[in-house]
Amino acid sequence: PDQETEMQKEAEQLATDILKYVRDITTPQEYRIFCLKTTFPACSYGELSLYTGIPVSTLHRRVAALKTAVLHEGVFLVRKQYLSIS
Repeated sequence: PDQETEMQKEAEQLATDILKYVRDITTPQEYRIFCLKTTFPACSYGELSLYTGIPVSTLHRRVAALKTAVLHEGVFLVRKQYLSIS
């Protein structure tokens, strides 16, 4: 395979690994929130608040904490060049 295909496979595997990591360290609700916010960045915290009943500030703190946890998790540091969580 060419280099671009290989990089895409590595990025897809990284995304899969990150979601598995987040699923393993969170509640099912927190996992859904993380997935919605990172997969659909157009989904606002206000919309998530309406959906979950959790205050916007709490949602923001939880998602930010999960992003920080992922960025500092040792297993992901070696693949950091592929990592951009919005």
